[in-house]
Amino acid sequence: MNEREVHLIKLIIICMTILAACSPKIADKILWQAKPVIIDGKASEYPDMRYYSTETKMFYTLSNDGTNLYLCFRINDESMQMKIMNAGMEVWIDTLAKSKEQIGILFPLADGEKMNMKELRPPVSNERIKPDRSFMEKSFLLKQNLMQMVGFKNIANDLIPIDDQSGINVKIDWDNENSMIYEAMIPFSAFYKESVSAIDTSKIFTLSININSIQMPETPQDGGQAGGRPPQDGGPVGQGGPGGAPPSGGGNLGGGRQLGNMPRMDNEQMKNMTSMFEKSTFIMHFKLAIQK
Repeated sequence: MNEREVHLIKLIIICMTILAACSPKIADKILWQAKPVIIDGKASEYPDMRYYSTETKMFYTLSNDGTNLYLCFRINDESMQMKIMNAGMEVWIDTLAKSKEQIGILFPLADGEKMNMKELRPPVSNERIKPDRSFMEKSFLLKQNLMQMVGFKNIANDLIPIDDQSGINVKIDWDNENSMIYEAMIPFSAFYKESVSAIDTSKIFTLSININSIQMPETPQDGGQAGGRPPQDGGPVGQGGPGGAPPSGGGNLGGGRQLGNMPRMDNEQMKNMTSMFEKSTFIMHFKLAIQK
């Protein structure tokens, strides 16, 4: 390949990069929220969970009325629930559709405590003592009564109550099917303008969701590696391959892998375990609705 051809290839790559950056973003038109909303951690006001994120294993929907943006997430996956409870979750809104994390709510806040490896192990059908999920959920709700504000108008970048008088309200609870429900109401006046009109429906906003990675847990005292150190037979648990796949150094996992004295895990269980130590993120571009 001569020098001219090399320059031509570089020019083509640069042009493709510029075109990709300048191409219009695909944005979903969200729903008009006609029914009054009470932020209570219940999904009754949102009969249609329109979207699903494979990265965070969330069903979710967005809606708005003239003065507020509403978010509702339903998390069925128990491992993702545990991850949110321990490591925390972030909701970011960008009014310029650039996916920047400058205006956001950090809730729930990270627990700050390392989980015990036994809390993360796959369920065993004949196990006599299983984690008391009801107790864990109640303890979590009692502790999580503050949220961290970042970048909102006339609101300090500080911890405030989840039912603050600013109008920004969030709530988490569990429904009868043991799904975690995350509900939030954010006034447009806190990040955009007092109220929206038809002209605002052409504007693209960006929603970014981060579920943080949990800290490497301490291993049980009765087996495994001490001090929370990962197993040595297949590399660190937290270094998964693309898409949250198990570590490549582990070889064939067809027969399952065993962490300390934990039960052997199949490929899917190992993938779920690995994803706990990785940050989960999804980004959505959306346009507002207007009452017809």
